[in-house]
Amino acid sequence: MTRVHLIDPAAADGSAGEQLAATKQVMGAIPNTAKAPANSPAVLKGFLGMHGALKGGVLPAALRERIALAVSEINRCTYCLSAHTYVSRIMKLS
Repeated sequence: MTRVHLIDPAAADGSAGEQLAATKQVMGAIPNTAKAPANSPAVLKGFLGMHGALKGGVLPAALRERIALAVSEINRCTYCLSAHTYVSRIMKLS
């Protein structure tokens, strides 16, 4: 059970619906880390903007995912570990 209501992308409308659709187009899926902030389209827009800005950094995507996996393991965050394992498999890291 989640503590924060997750917005169903199929039921989302307006700005939240548009941003969730864009998230799916870019990521191939809509993670819960996008569905939760969709409760406030402004928060979702900020989250997606931050995510996009971080992708423009100097570290290669594969290294960023390896770091994310390590941090997820250290933090014992099963959700993050699962999500980044999925992404790393798509990137053929594991």
